[in-house]
Amino acid sequence: MDDLEIEIIEDAELPQRPPPLERGRFQQWGRPESGAVSVLIHQQVLRETQEHARSTPEVEIGGVLVGEVYQHEDHTYTEVRHYVFIPSADRLRSSNVHFNFSGDVWTALNQLCDIQYPDLTIVGWFHSHPNHGIFLSSMDLDVQRKAAYRPWQIAMVYDPQRHEGGIFSWRGTEMAKAPGFYELFALEQTGTILNWRNVGVPA
Repeated sequence: MDDLEIEIIEDAELPQRPPPLERGRFQQWGRPESGAVSVLIHQQVLRETQEHARSTPEVEIGGVLVGEVYQHEDHTYTEVRHYVFIPSADRLRSSNVHFNFSGDVWTALNQLCDIQYPDLTIVGWFHSHPNHGIFLSSMDLDVQRKAAYRPWQIAMVYDPQRHEGGIFSWRGTEMAKAPGFYELFALEQTGTILNWRNVGVPA
């Protein structure tokens, strides 16, 4: 985790705009507005992370979440729009209980993000927990503190064997289960596509 080079934008520079919460086009889980940052995640991201995790269901994989951070009525929103990963890094750096987000992996991920999504920023990271359930390990928390430490950067975990997922966000200086978030439907979708396990029933 040395020599990380991750694009960061300052909170004071956050643009102002309303979140894309069109009636009937999202599912609200828990109470997303009760946290310091409200999370919105597009279903295309969920599909991409699920497909990646299921490609090696016995081995942990990971990547970064790319999107936008903005404010509306004095509240901060993190909108996750894309998922970026390095296929060649998976088997070389993974086991069934560990994915190594080393400095060179982060550098490569940042370079990919700069090429593919130059107008967006890294808003968090994703990794799988094959048949381990939804939580952040001590190593996961170390990654978060070193590489995704801004208050609007999140972590997402998916278990490809149990088809369960969860989102974690900052609460002060600690990471915890997100109090809620918005799942933004794809054009052809009318409901959720994942069994979320670290929030309450849909609001």
